[in-house]
Amino acid sequence: MSKIDSRAIISASASIGENVEIAPYAIIEDDVVIGDGTVIGSHAIIKKYTTLGKNNVVHSHVVLGDTPQDLAFDKIFETYLTIGDNNTFREFSNVHRASKEKSHTKIGNNCYMMASAHVGHDCEISDNVIICNGSLLAGHCKVDRNVFISGNCVVHQFSHIGAYVMVSGMAGVPGDILPYTLTTAAGKAASLKINIVGLRRAGFSSEDLREAELAHAMWYDWPSTRVAFLEKYLNDESLSKITREVIDFVSKSTRGIISKVR
Repeated sequence: MSKIDSRAIISASASIGENVEIAPYAIIEDDVVIGDGTVIGSHAIIKKYTTLGKNNVVHSHVVLGDTPQDLAFDKIFETYLTIGDNNTFREFSNVHRASKEKSHTKIGNNCYMMASAHVGHDCEISDNVIICNGSLLAGHCKVDRNVFISGNCVVHQFSHIGAYVMVSGMAGVPGDILPYTLTTAAGKAASLKINIVGLRRAGFSSEDLREAELAHAMWYDWPSTRVAFLEKYLNDESLSKITREVIDFVSKSTRGIISKVR
């Protein structure tokens, strides 16, 4: 049975699942879907066209699904924020819905948004992502699985952060970050080395770590153009899974890969 405080404001068109808790003064707007077992804190606002899966925890003063900070956005557009299961949104964090008609901002499963974190319109956040206090993702960013974004980082629009990356604190991310990377802290983000501690905690073997190091070296030590790099390696089926993931990431990069500390 759900536990909904009488002082919460809930639209008649909202769909509320089983065993949901909604605290006083929370606001649930039109066409919101809240999955089973979700907890909504006091003064949280869930804006229209937002869908939350099961067992999410939304702390006080969180805003989910507000209109995008895009001057070209037409408020008549029906756009969406879609959130998976088992996510936590700490106080004052916020996620905006998408900017194009019928499009989605997406948050996966088992993510943790710390206090005052911001995810902009049209972002795609995969599973097991942690975004620490005060970090800001501009519109259209893509963050792959198991990424850790430390506090007060700023990620440029359209940037892509690969799987198992750790972005060190107070870094500005101007472009794409290869999977398995640990970046430098403060100032413009650069690749320092592979994320050894994070990969070990995730169960990667010593051989996996060596493969990740070799894959990074293939790219960062490549003496010629990106086109030549992809011509040589993109269709090489003899390469390891980890190496192929890095090469595939390079092939899809649109903002360019961040530089490496030398």
